[in-house]
Amino acid sequence: MDTLPHHKAAFKKGLIQALLLPLLLFALLNGLYYLLEQLGWVSSRHFRPNFRLRTTALIGIAANAYLLNRFKGRKGMPALRAVVIVTFCYVALWMAFFAKDVMNL
Repeated sequence: MDTLPHHKAAFKKGLIQALLLPLLLFALLNGLYYLLEQLGWVSSRHFRPNFRLRTTALIGIAANAYLLNRFKGRKGMPALRAVVIVTFCYVALWMAFFAKDVMNL
């Protein structure tokens, strides 16, 4: 019975981290691209529509692989479950928003 509160806390910890890490990385990368574009160092002229948005979102989602590696092991199983659930939801959202762009290459 003692481990149940620990499992709930670990699940919440994994859930919060899995939700925030991709969003923060996405915002950071988009801000960096915007800054570089304003400085004239990069241009999105020769890319397909939404390329930057799709790519930065995918990199953000892939950042959850770091959390998967961090939480592996017996004690991290509830947090690992949370990361897998959130990552699956993010991938489903990515597919819902960008499937048409990707399939019409």
